[in-house]
Amino acid sequence: MEALENCSWEVGVERVKASEGKGADYFHQALGQVPAFWGGAGNTWGPEITEAILSLGIPAYVYALTSLPDCQVHRFNGAVALPQALSISESDWASGSSRISAVTEQIRQTTQPWLGVFVGHPTKLRYVDFWDVPYAHGRTPEVPALAEPVSEETYARSLESLASWLLAA
Repeated sequence: MEALENCSWEVGVERVKASEGKGADYFHQALGQVPAFWGGAGNTWGPEITEAILSLGIPAYVYALTSLPDCQVHRFNGAVALPQALSISESDWASGSSRISAVTEQIRQTTQPWLGVFVGHPTKLRYVDFWDVPYAHGRTPEVPALAEPVSEETYARSLESLASWLLAA
């Protein structure tokens, strides 16, 4: 996270607690329990997060950028790390790529108790770029440009491919 880039460990942990604690509080208010794990957008991560989430009572995090062979679940700084093992991209769904069947076969063959499978961003299924591209590199446009949509044909094909895969799983 950019907020952690130039600060001490202690300040970083406090920044994460201040930011993510709000979400954990809302989660608890809505559902009456502590989240089972934390996950940041876009694989956002910094080691300070592990200490902060543990202090918030959250025992694990997903999309772990630390890894062991075969994408095993492990601990990092006391938190349970749930790695992202496999992924199918938005372009795979649109094209019907052989990657889809390869990932399906890997899922069937895994012996791990956790297998993180990324199946695309909803935004990237519908649009060429992410919605926040106009804000990249600290830009703050008064009127950001809207993301260009993919063709209706591509979008429909992607949704159909994803739905078929999910229903077969």
